[in-house]
Amino acid sequence: MKSDRTLSCTACDLRGKSSPAKVKCLDCGDFLCCSCSDGHNASSLTWKHRKIPLEDIKQGTYDDALRQMQKIKCPKHEDKDVEYFCESCSQLVCLTCVLITHRDHRCQTVADAITLRKAGIVSMTETIRENVSTLAEAEENILSTLEATRRNRDEQILDIEELAKKEIAQITAEKATAIKSLKLKTRKKEKKQEKKLEEVQLQKGVLNSSLNFCDNILKKGRNEEILMLEKLIMERLGQLRGLTVEAKKDTTPTPQKQPSEPVAMSTSMKEQTTSDTVPSVVTPNEAVSSEPIADILERFKEAHSSAASSESCKPATVEVKLAKMFISQHESDSKSTHNIKGLAFSSHVGFVLSDKANKTVKIYTAAGVLKKIISMGNMVPFAVAIAGDVIGVIVENYIQLLKETGQHVHKIVIHSKKPNSCYLFSYALAASDEEFIVGNIPDESRLRIYDTAGTLKRLITCFIQFPLAALSITPENHVLLCEWGGACVKVVSRQGLLQTRCRHTLQWKPNSACVSKKGLVFVADYDFGGILVFDSSGKLLLEYSTRPDGIKPTAIALDDQERVVVAGKFGYVGVYDIVQETNL
Repeated sequence: MKSDRTLSCTACDLRGKSSPAKVKCLDCGDFLCCSCSDGHNASSLTWKHRKIPLEDIKQGTYDDALRQMQKIKCPKHEDKDVEYFCESCSQLVCLTCVLITHRDHRCQTVADAITLRKAGIVSMTETIRENVSTLAEAEENILSTLEATRRNRDEQILDIEELAKKEIAQITAEKATAIKSLKLKTRKKEKKQEKKLEEVQLQKGVLNSSLNFCDNILKKGRNEEILMLEKLIMERLGQLRGLTVEAKKDTTPTPQKQPSEPVAMSTSMKEQTTSDTVPSVVTPNEAVSSEPIADILERFKEAHSSAASSESCKPATVEVKLAKMFISQHESDSKSTHNIKGLAFSSHVGFVLSDKANKTVKIYTAAGVLKKIISMGNMVPFAVAIAGDVIGVIVENYIQLLKETGQHVHKIVIHSKKPNSCYLFSYALAASDEEFIVGNIPDESRLRIYDTAGTLKRLITCFIQFPLAALSITPENHVLLCEWGGACVKVVSRQGLLQTRCRHTLQWKPNSACVSKKGLVFVADYDFGGILVFDSSGKLLLEYSTRPDGIKPTAIALDDQERVVVAGKFGYVGVYDIVQETNL
């Protein structure tokens, strides 16, 4: 109907004439020329007929009206239009079919039937539309989960690459230190050897000169000349024989290389150098057996550490064993990655963890069962501590005090400055029964003590090498500090007096620490990837790697059974038994 072919007037065709059609009647379907169109409405039967120009039809203006005007023919009576719907046969029929074939059936007009049938179709489409909405929501959730999984994968890849870079940098630095130490040591021995070599070569020259003289006399001299010089020659040879004997006494044979047991050192170097040795250097007066690079590195560390001991490292007197693990993950977490920044325990509350990634504080029973999740809104929680039944959480530049139920009790503003990229840490926090202790305050070499109502009670003045990574309270009510600036963990009294200092390496960065009732100091070392154990004098007893357990430790605490609890960056929490203690 929308083609460009020429249509002829239906009325003119009946009269044997041929005239191009210009309009069409929507009611009778006739095509009309201009002349017939003018008289088309002159009859009482056609005076309400609707006429439309063919140009408008070509442009699609009357598509809906034309489609409604089209009639469907009966498949059995092609000259009849379907006007009825047989309910019994679910079939469109014409009037003839109703009177003959379907006379005993339930038949309705098309208008009546469509009212009922259309309502059913609409209801079904609404149901399908709800299904589409549900699938769209499921699609969105899957896409979100997929994105989180990929983001988590990428973050872990970055963590692995960062860890690898640190390990490579540490190994490279230790290699350079070992080579430098070895060169310094062997250079002194080389100078001593060079001096003795010069003496031996001089003696050798004197001997060769005297021997040549004697050989010439015996070979070419006359008997009278030999007899005349015999006394002088014998005296000289006697002197040279004594010199030769002295030279022999100054020389000892080079001993065979003896393997030696490497001493304790960092895990990264231990795995690489336990079988590596350096060439032995031998002097005329003494022989030095070859030694592992590990021994050289350890002595270099001891020489530069005020806590180093001249005694050899004794076997570990403490062992720990993984008892159980759980992960601080919940279906309500907005992020699948977890980054635990704080860990605390009390027999009344249980375990309290701060999840930086999800901006929540989570409370677990001693058995590791989740009790409560407290949202911190848009604020990121860091260190946590428990004083009685009050939980303290470091958030930006203040301490948020909470009840176990999640009720916000009070907010203590610590400082006007909020931690940012200029500060390596947030504020450090610890707690005893009824008070909180805060440290790592900018430009303040003191520790503050607040009660659970938020009142500043007193200050502890002590020497602090910033930054502080963490604080904790010992069973003797002393304060334990993890100092990155001092590369140590130390314990000070409430009067600020030093009680114990634990050291490991020159650039040691202890993340968190706690003290048992027997005085053992347990340290979470993220860079090492495990737990370090010291005795009450600061002597290293054990290095235990938690990497095989899937934990990169960021926080550590002791539960009421004196078990070591370690939390990691990816949300894993490990509980370790102290399975052996001897010679403490």
